[in-house]
Amino acid sequence: MKITVISMGKTKEPFLKEGLTVYLEKIKRYTSLVWLELDEVKNAASLPKEELKRKEAKIFLDKLKDTDIVIMLDERGEEFTSVQFANEFQGIMNRGVSNLVFLIGGAFGFDETIEKRSQKKIGLSRLTFTHQMIRLLLAEQIYRVFTILNHEKYHH
Repeated sequence: MKITVISMGKTKEPFLKEGLTVYLEKIKRYTSLVWLELDEVKNAASLPKEELKRKEAKIFLDKLKDTDIVIMLDERGEEFTSVQFANEFQGIMNRGVSNLVFLIGGAFGFDETIEKRSQKKIGLSRLTFTHQMIRLLLAEQIYRVFTILNHEKYHH
């Protein structure tokens, strides 16, 4: 199974870029991972929130294939322990999914068209994180999933 992470905007903070590099390299040991950081919508600051979300949704939807299983990250999404998250992954892999896609939206979240296209909405924490920081947290959790599924020492 291939995993694709698509996020709106670039990772700007050097410490986040460095952390992402570390985890993306570790994940390669287990699966193929594509990490796409999309260009932000032009003149985003001058657009009404709903229009911005619609424009971002179009950009996301253009990157998806009909066969992709899509999980959107949202602060109101279902929360898991790491072991539960690993079990979710295992279930998806057992179904023979070829590409699992995680979407990380912009500052205002997602348009309803993305919610309709997604098979699942998850939250990584009840705390609020920047959409840039959540990238690192997701990468770490994906790595943790594979160490759990492979019974490795990383997860205690």
